[in-house]
Amino acid sequence: MPNEIKKQRMVTTLVLAGGRGLRMQGWDKGLISLWGKPLIEHVLGRVVQQTGTTVISANRNGDTYVRYGFPVLADAIGQEWGPLAGIYSGLVFVSTDYLLVVPCDTPCLPADLCQRLLEALEADDVDVALAHDGSRAQFTVFLIRCSLAPGLRTYLESGERRVESWLRQQRLVEVAFAGGANAFINVNSAEDLAALERKGGCKLSKFQAIVSVGSNIEPERNIEQAIEILRAEQELVGQSTMIQTRPVGLTNQPDFINGALLIETDLDYDAFNQYLKNVEARLQRTRGDQTHGPRTIDLDIVVWQQRVVHDDFHLYEHTSVPVSELIERYGLKVAQGRPPA
Repeated sequence: MPNEIKKQRMVTTLVLAGGRGLRMQGWDKGLISLWGKPLIEHVLGRVVQQTGTTVISANRNGDTYVRYGFPVLADAIGQEWGPLAGIYSGLVFVSTDYLLVVPCDTPCLPADLCQRLLEALEADDVDVALAHDGSRAQFTVFLIRCSLAPGLRTYLESGERRVESWLRQQRLVEVAFAGGANAFINVNSAEDLAALERKGGCKLSKFQAIVSVGSNIEPERNIEQAIEILRAEQELVGQSTMIQTRPVGLTNQPDFINGALLIETDLDYDAFNQYLKNVEARLQRTRGDQTHGPRTIDLDIVVWQQRVVHDDFHLYEHTSVPVSELIERYGLKVAQGRPPA
């Protein structure tokens, strides 16, 4: 049995379905129909195979939830103390080392959710690995050590109820996922439900890349235009700080403005590389330009699927500084590699 599968069997999934649905006219969100079946069925379909066991946190309709074949837990502490009460109940119920917490209204969760969170938690030796969609942290999607149960009880009994506040008090790492916000899209209103229904299903990007961007010919305008194109045509997850750098090689030219972009795409490596060349051409870049010479725009894949594929990554600050900023910001575990064959 592969080691990563053994580790994932040390994890129990807790699906939070105990909310009151105040923004949904009191409906039990887990039982609301989406794409022909209840929301919780979409969630279970995404997570059940990722961990050894699964439990459901629910304070009503327990007879319906139990039909899915998993233990159903009512809150073991407090009355209407919010999602942390359900999380505490899960922590003290399970016999595994870790608890993967997900809400019942996120039908498009990543297929590698547990694996990625567990890898980050163990690599950084922390107590919580928190999912991040590239724009914001997802404070109801995380992996947690079950040993935190006593501290959570103390927090709740002190009168505190905020999930984010408690998580921020723990040793924590954030983990960015391909698929961006689409992977964690949820249902908070009838409008959200209608919008998801129109989509007809989950559409998640398959690949993740960090792309270096640079220009020393009208750099502000050309970089802004490149970012606008990429935002419109791909999934732009994050952007580094833009820095000014001295030219390399040919020094008799203007300074460059350089940065990096975290992008998710459905294109494979070769197709995405060709796509970037097309974007350069649309911004009047000629690929026959002299190496290190002036240019309107320069777009290069530096990291692909969390592997460094650019030989010059560590050699020049115009690449290493902005790319490293994104790696650190999104908690990416990047290894040395080479472009896919």
